[in-house]
Amino acid sequence: MNIHSLIVTGLLAAASTVHGATVLVDFASVGGSSPTFPTGDTNGNAWTTISAAGTAANLVDTTNAGSGISLNVTFSPTSTGFGGAAFNNTDPGTTVPGLLNQGFATGDGVFANNGTTGFVTLSLTGLAANSSYAITVYGGRNTSWTSGSAAIQSGDGTSTLGTYGNRQSLTFTILADNTGAASFRFTEQGGTNTADSATLNAMSITAVPEPSAALLGSLAVLGLLRRRR
Repeated sequence: MNIHSLIVTGLLAAASTVHGATVLVDFASVGGSSPTFPTGDTNGNAWTTISAAGTAANLVDTTNAGSGISLNVTFSPTSTGFGGAAFNNTDPGTTVPGLLNQGFATGDGVFANNGTTGFVTLSLTGLAANSSYAITVYGGRNTSWTSGSAAIQSGDGTSTLGTYGNRQSLTFTILADNTGAASFRFTEQGGTNTADSATLNAMSITAVPEPSAALLGSLAVLGLLRRRR
């Protein structure tokens, strides 16, 4: 295989794996805010801390640069809101995805209770229009509380995108509309009484590149290489 073929093979492989900048969100109430940048977390990543309902504008990405993405958090009338017993990522049995594996982020969060009638809606704006985003969420509560599993639903609650149990995570994909907006909500599912609750402690947002765009970029480089021959 010649050098041009090796370069193109590498470009095509990279095109299938490269993702956009990642935004990390810590839903905090009792565990404190995320560390300040440039120190960042144990991986050197910057976070946005959200500790109240409403809109947080221009969330930072992991390099502490503004992402242009805003997040609005809205509680249903029967959802209690932020708070709950804290625990950290050293708790036995915890399964935290790599970037979210930070004690300050997993130690507390926002929760929905009152069975499936309570929910929290998360609305994103400033996304790239008609583009897909991978969302990873992690949630859980101290075992001294009754915890149900959480269901991630579409923003209008008409479809379920996935579920996760106590001290577990879930990755799902959302599609921004032509204005760059998308929403989803989480609710407790499977609970038997109004004391059951489901928690969302931390979240990551990563743009998923269109395969066609990545492929076109690689083919353009291939064209340039052939011209130089």
